[in-house]
Amino acid sequence: MSDDIKQKLEDAANNLGGAGTADKIEGKFHEVAGQAKEAVGNLTGNDELKAEGEVEQAEGFGQQVLGDLKEAAESAVDHVVGGVRAVVDTVKDMVDGKPGQ
Repeated sequence: MSDDIKQKLEDAANNLGGAGTADKIEGKFHEVAGQAKEAVGNLTGNDELKAEGEVEQAEGFGQQVLGDLKEAAESAVDHVVGGVRAVVDTVKDMVDGKPGQ
C-alpha cells in the first residue's frame, strides 16, 4: 500500500472514530494477514513463512492495543477537560454572585 493511500485511510478512519481507530483497523489487517501467512506456511511446510505470519500477527495485535490505549487516553482527556470546564463555570458563577447550582 502506498504511503499516500495509507495516510488517507488513516485520516479517514480517525475522522470517523477517534484517535485509535486507524491503529485498530491497520492492526486487525496485519493480524489477519499474519494468520494467512502462518496457514500457508503450515500447509507448505515453509517454516520461515509460518514464523513471518506469527510475527505479523503479534505486531497487528500490538497495534490494536495501541489503538485502544489512544482511545482511552482521548476519553480520559475529554473527562478531565469536562471537569475543568465545570469548575471554571462554578467559579465564574461565584464571582458573578450567582447562586450555586
